[in-house]
Amino acid sequence: MAQKTHRVIVFLSAFVSLFAISTLSAIAAVPKPVFVESSSPAATLKSLVTAGDRVGSFLVPGLLDGTGAYSDAQGLHLLSVSEFPYAVASTAKFNYAGGQAQGSPITHFVIDQKSRVVKSASSAIKDVLWYNYLTKKHGEKPVAPEGAAPVDLTGVPQHSKFLDRFCSATLRQTGAFTFRTSTSAAVLGYSGRVFLTGEETGDEGRAFALNSTGQLVQLPKLGLGSWEN
Repeated sequence: MAQKTHRVIVFLSAFVSLFAISTLSAIAAVPKPVFVESSSPAATLKSLVTAGDRVGSFLVPGLLDGTGAYSDAQGLHLLSVSEFPYAVASTAKFNYAGGQAQGSPITHFVIDQKSRVVKSASSAIKDVLWYNYLTKKHGEKPVAPEGAAPVDLTGVPQHSKFLDRFCSATLRQTGAFTFRTSTSAAVLGYSGRVFLTGEETGDEGRAFALNSTGQLVQLPKLGLGSWEN
C-alpha cells in the first residue's frame, strides 16, 4: 500500500512539474499587446517601454497616457503621465518630492535615438507647489475651496496631496509662455518648457504644470474639472 501511495505521489509531482513548465512556456510565448499597427509595409513599429517594465531599478507604473517629447544632446526625452483608474491602495505607495505628493506619477524617460534603447527612467516630480483656495496663495499644502467634496464618487480624496488619475497631457516647448508688452522690449513670462496635465476625477479635478526644473505647480485659474482633452 505504501509503495502504491509513493508511486501516486511521484506521478502527481511529475504531472504538476510538467504542467507548471508548460504554463510558464505558454505565458512566455504570448507576445506583448499591440497598441498601434503600421498601415504601410514600409514602416515598422517597435515598443520601447510599457507598463510593468523595469529600466534599471525603476518600475514603470500604471497605464502610460499623456506624453510630451523633446530632444537634446542626451537623447530623446519623454515625459509621460500614468493613469491609475480609482486604485487608491495601489497608488498610495508612490511618493514624490520627499513625500510632498503621492498617487499618479509623471515619468521622465531618456531614450538613445540611435539604438532606440531606454537609457533611464525616473520620477519627473522634484518639488510641488500646492494652492490654498482660502488664502489664495501657493504653498506646501493644498487647501480645498469652500464647499468642496472631501472625496470623489469613487472615494478618492480630493484637494489633497494625492494626485488622482492623471490622463491627458501636453508639452509646450521653450519660450511658449513668454511675451513682450507694447511698451517694453523686456521678455516676460516663463522661458522654460512646461508640461501640462490634470486629474480626470470628476467635477473637482485640478490642473497642473510641471516646469523644466521638475517643480509641479497647481493652476487654480484654469478651474476645476475632469481633465481629458
